[in-house]
Amino acid sequence: MVSEFFWALGADVSGVDVSEDALREAALRVPLGTFLRSPLTTFELQREYDIVFCADVLYHIIDNTAWKQVLERLVRHTSPGGCIFVIEHLKPREDSPASHVHHRTLPVYQHALQEMGLIEQPVEKPQMTLVWRRP
Repeated sequence: MVSEFFWALGADVSGVDVSEDALREAALRVPLGTFLRSPLTTFELQREYDIVFCADVLYHIIDNTAWKQVLERLVRHTSPGGCIFVIEHLKPREDSPASHVHHRTLPVYQHALQEMGLIEQPVEKPQMTLVWRRP
């Protein structure tokens, strides 16, 4: 579990999920963590973080307006100078192979995050991992 990894490194860990089971498991693995049950489009943790990490989630947000709302929430919770790490299933073109999946392209992410004022950080394999820094 990602939260457990960051906690083992000494990070102050918070997490958001809509699944009560996932939150219960996270709390068992990271007893000092803060975990909130909330949709990603509306979560509010009342603070900013140096690292915001989002893995294999955003392609499940099929509506583009909701997807941008989630990105805005992630940015809002990132400290100035902090980084957002997104691990995602980027595709050469947008597609929706199932009713609960919408794959977006790297240029779609780049455009949205640049519009939000973030600076792209170079990564070795941008087809899976995106790193953006808040100035």
